Amino acid sequence: MPDEYVLIRQVQEFFGLGAKPLFWFFNTLWGLDLATRLSAIIFWLGGRKIGFRAGLFDAITGPITIYSKWLIAEPRPLYVSDAFTPLKVSTGFGMPSGNALGIATLMVTIAWYVRRKWLWILATILIFFVGLARVYYGVHSPSQILWGWLAWTAPLPLDK
Repeated sequence: MPDEYVLIRQVQEFFGLGAKPLFWFFNTLWGLDLATRLSAIIFWLGGRKIGFRAGLFDAITGPITIYSKWLIAEPRPLYVSDAFTPLKVSTGFGMPSGNALGIATLMVTIAWYVRRKWLWILATILIFFVGLARVYYGVHSPSQILWGWLAWTAPLPLDK
């Protein structure tokens, strides 16, 4: 969507290059295999039910991301538009955002089972800023982020 590409440029212009360290943090946070590590830590610290479910959902969302990207085959914005400057290069298809899907799955699963208000607030902040970082870098369009956030609901029927 061409309007989305203009929106990417507007996000980049609003935050400027000085925001790169902030967005680097949120982008890297997910890139450190946060879901696998955090699920294991929670499991071993005694939260076996929460840790197991977070790990299980992480394992399920990986293939969901890979197969849906191949089925939808929507390119990343940086490959199809010159309306903005890509600040990072990422390969493969863009729809849905695996980062948005992964962080939403992990944080909502943990917040749901822990049931603490502060954790819901933290989850919302992390989910939002990981998605915003991907748009800021130009590797995902806003719709790819939104679909990633929505796709986290796919493993919910398994939690009965």
